[in-house]
Amino acid sequence: MTRSVSDITSPAHPSLARPASPYRVTGPDDHPACFSAVGLETGELAGEALLWDIDLHNRTAHVGISLPPAFRGRRLGTDAVRVLCRYGFAIRGLLATEWQAISQPAGGSRRPAAEGGRT
Repeated sequence: MTRSVSDITSPAHPSLARPASPYRVTGPDDHPACFSAVGLETGELAGEALLWDIDLHNRTAHVGISLPPAFRGRRLGTDAVRVLCRYGFAIRGLLATEWQAISQPAGGSRRPAAEGGRT
């Protein structure tokens, strides 16, 4: 049985209908999927994580994380990679993601990739 996005987002009963969110996913999209990284202890915005260069035909994307130095070493990068991989593979149906390090920050940029299952 094939289900569409409208099947999933339609309320079970008409009385449960609400205005549609402008942020809901309405179908396949190759625009970057951007997320905020927030520290759970403080609720402070810690950076961003995204899937970019999404290729719907080949079902691949690049993983990107940006954390300021003050938030490094708290395993936020590891959590971000896990969330991005789960979202990419389970929700978007990707087959592969690619990790690229632009520079080698203190503490290493390979740890989040390795701990998130991307080596």
